[in-house]
Amino acid sequence: MRVLLVGSGGREHTLAKLLLRSTREPRLYVASDYANPGLLREAMSSGGRLYTVNTADPQRVAKVAEEVSPDLIVVGPEEPQFAGVVDALRDRGYAVFGASSRCSLIERSK
Repeated sequence: MRVLLVGSGGREHTLAKLLLRSTREPRLYVASDYANPGLLREAMSSGGRLYTVNTADPQRVAKVAEEVSPDLIVVGPEEPQFAGVVDALRDRGYAVFGASSRCSLIERSK
């Protein structure tokens, strides 16, 4: 199973560790704003890789998804959700865990 994790921080590092516990033995790919060493280590240990991209740019994240062909995409941070990354990925037919830009307005309005 191929999983693309979008994000760069501690939340995503925790998500990466939890995803890699799956009995489905996922191969983890990460789209990150920078080369977070913890995320890089988790991705490499599963046979995946880390892509350094602007995670709030729907087109750049979609390009990574096209290369990876993931079975699941997990978008951790709020900014990519606000920017429409989840919407762009769903429009391309990917299974995405994350809030649409419309639904993320609740978080943004706090």
